[in-house]
Amino acid sequence: MGGVRQRSGRRFGYPEIHMTTKFSTANIWQITIALATLLFAVTGLVCYQQSKAYEAVRSNNVASIAELFTALLEQPGHVADRSRLHAIAGAFLNEQRISGIVLEDAGGGVIYKAGHPGAGEASYRVPLGNSADSLAPGGALELFYDQSRQTAALSSLGAMLLLGNVVVLVFFQALMRLVLRRQHKAESLLEQQEERLRLALEASADGIWEYNILDNSHFLSDRMYSMLGFEPGNREDGWRFLFRRVHLEDREKVSRTRKLMEGGLRETLVTRFRMERIDGEWRHILCRAKVVAVDMSGKPARIAGTFTDVSPLVDAQEALANLNRELEERVEQRTTALAQKAEELAEANRQLRELDQLKSSFLSSVSHELRTPLTSILGFARLIDKEFVNNYYGRFETEREERAGTRIRDNLRIIASQGERLSRLVNDVLDLNKIESGMMEWRDELIDPASVLQRAVEATTPLLEGKPGVEFVDDVESGLPQVRLDADRLEQVVINLLHNAVKFTEQGSVRLQAGRDESGDLRVCVEDTGLGIPAHALDEIFDKFHQLPTDALHGKPVGTGLGLFICREIVRHYGGRLWVESQAGAGSTFTLLLPAASTVPVEA
Repeated sequence: MGGVRQRSGRRFGYPEIHMTTKFSTANIWQITIALATLLFAVTGLVCYQQSKAYEAVRSNNVASIAELFTALLEQPGHVADRSRLHAIAGAFLNEQRISGIVLEDAGGGVIYKAGHPGAGEASYRVPLGNSADSLAPGGALELFYDQSRQTAALSSLGAMLLLGNVVVLVFFQALMRLVLRRQHKAESLLEQQEERLRLALEASADGIWEYNILDNSHFLSDRMYSMLGFEPGNREDGWRFLFRRVHLEDREKVSRTRKLMEGGLRETLVTRFRMERIDGEWRHILCRAKVVAVDMSGKPARIAGTFTDVSPLVDAQEALANLNRELEERVEQRTTALAQKAEELAEANRQLRELDQLKSSFLSSVSHELRTPLTSILGFARLIDKEFVNNYYGRFETEREERAGTRIRDNLRIIASQGERLSRLVNDVLDLNKIESGMMEWRDELIDPASVLQRAVEATTPLLEGKPGVEFVDDVESGLPQVRLDADRLEQVVINLLHNAVKFTEQGSVRLQAGRDESGDLRVCVEDTGLGIPAHALDEIFDKFHQLPTDALHGKPVGTGLGLFICREIVRHYGGRLWVESQAGAGSTFTLLLPAASTVPVEA
């Protein structure tokens, strides 16, 4: 097409591929022969012109020399002086490329001859005047010109031109062969690319179209027609065929898009509209357009693009939008329900906090109310036992009275034992309440652990007296590290561990071991040979209200299940660890690890 510049790409569609080779081997030889003929013709013309130039120069030079020599010969003084004539002739012979000079009289006889003219040299004959003073009146002067240099120059020029022609021809041959190889390679690559494009277009579901603005022609691929339900090969008018099938609501948008592209306002454009199939079904079409060629003024000359049926995508998007709306409605409903639940939970939490506060207040009040009469009961039980021993025990007159006195003391010991148990229960409940409410009092100071451990052992001695089959082993090393904590809390922890060891051991031993660990911290171990703890209960032993049965017959638990929980919370407060190693039927080992306050040991 005249006056059209291709912007990008080749013509869309499915044209047959015909590759035309611009240069072939035969073409190259024909061009080489033509070029050689031209070069040799130019060489001959140059040599001929140079020869003519040399001849013209020689003729001018010889004419000038002959005219000058003739003028000299017609001067009488020169005629008489032959020696001077010989000198002048010698000067011409040496300086003007004159190889010979011959002076003839009117009859053709040689009067004077100088030089040695060679065969084939050019000669120039000049007639002399009839002056009486002339050396040869009516004679002639013949000059022989040396043209060997011109001949050599012409030969050299011809040889150089010939060599140059050969070099040019060889270079041209090599260059053309290189161009031919690259051309074949480019054509092969182009064939592969066009074949791939053809296969891709055949496999693609897109329709291809092209519009030539200059001649108002259209190209529509077969896929364009089959997309709308027509038979491939239908060649109805392109634009009107497409426009008639566009939805009425979308035609204005399509016309506006076409004007933008034809007016050069947009180089590329993507739009979507609806088109009717031959069966009346409406399909959503995504159109991509691009200006692929412009005219010399820069205005669009050709526009090409694709049609893609995106109906499944649009349907999926609409389904997704409906699903999103439904989900949003459900989320809104669920959010409202969750907000109501959150309000109900907040209200329940507030009520639980109030109940917890009431529980704490009640436990604190009840514990204090229980502690006062309990203290009195324990005090009076000990006082009655002391008064009974001092005043009555050992003074019985009959065996019956002695048995009665023994029962009285046993009952008093039961009262004291159960009172102490109740006292520990009250203390545990109070400690739990303080820990959970954050009201626990900590009287920390730098202490010697040995003295605290000794007091704990003394507090456990009465319990050991009731179990003669249990041996207690005190294995506390000297030089224990100092710790900074509440001595009463440490004593509470150790007593609880010792009481549990004695309580769960009927035969064997209970060992208290204390020393330094590898890092210099305080390490306390309470080891027993009692019932042991099942493996499944090791992780639960430190939970609140968790109890293990001690009655082998009935499996009834003993205690409140708060002691170990309180012990662990106390140890955690001071940055320590408390853990147990046990096996059912083989005893247990509780290990307490507390960070040392100083590496300087306290003397025992």
